[in-house]
Amino acid sequence: MYDKHDETMLKFVEKFNGSLVCKNIEMRPNKVETYDNDGIFIDIYTNQSIGYDWEYRDRYFEHCKLEFDTLGQYERKLEKKSIQISLQCDSTETGIAVGWHEDWLQEERERRALRTDSSWKENASIRYTNKFKIYSFSKIDLFKNMVASAMRLQEYSSKIFKIMTETMNSGIAVSRTNMPQTKQLSSHEAKSKSNAKTLVDFFKSKGLEIVDKRPNGGCLWVIGNENEIGLVVREACRKFHVGGNYGTEKEICQKQGWFTRARK
Repeated sequence: MYDKHDETMLKFVEKFNGSLVCKNIEMRPNKVETYDNDGIFIDIYTNQSIGYDWEYRDRYFEHCKLEFDTLGQYERKLEKKSIQISLQCDSTETGIAVGWHEDWLQEERERRALRTDSSWKENASIRYTNKFKIYSFSKIDLFKNMVASAMRLQEYSSKIFKIMTETMNSGIAVSRTNMPQTKQLSSHEAKSKSNAKTLVDFFKSKGLEIVDKRPNGGCLWVIGNENEIGLVVREACRKFHVGGNYGTEKEICQKQGWFTRARK
């Protein structure tokens, strides 16, 4: 099973790092066995990282469908401070079940005899949580955005799943299509040139693309995935103490005179 473990993990790493969203976030598996975590997710701009555990499940989980309402994790893995998130790959290599160790640690420990790669069973401590989420390989951008947002907000629990869902439902930017589209959020005057430089640098540091046409009487365009834009907008308002940082991300953009465009 270790061969399958490494094979599936490396395939996923290639998909993750090949995603065009959040290019500042990379998945880096360990080059040698450490008997600790299996690798890290790292923000190459800030050097923030999240340790991950990878597991290949050969039963009860296929085609993104888990046969149980809860997801289990061994206590011996939960005790490792170097692991914050666990990824369990289904047998068809079409999806992963994702759980945060912080959520498992809120649950009671159970002692069970569990099947191993060998013929014998392991009598081990394990915890189960229903606060997990399944991500399809075909929509890996959603998972990558979640990881990026968790590091940006330093929210390493299932709360980030809720935040991402609320952001997607806020209508901050146009939905992705095959052709790039634009959406004007307001006709308010742009911010001053001095403040624009600071904001532009901030947006760029978060991996978003910027087209600043304000010096020529145009607008500031923030280009990126809808999840990226939604979370960065609110953080920008807090960081630079600009007004109107209440309401949905869409309302904030309207007040600031910012425009958004879907990433090509």
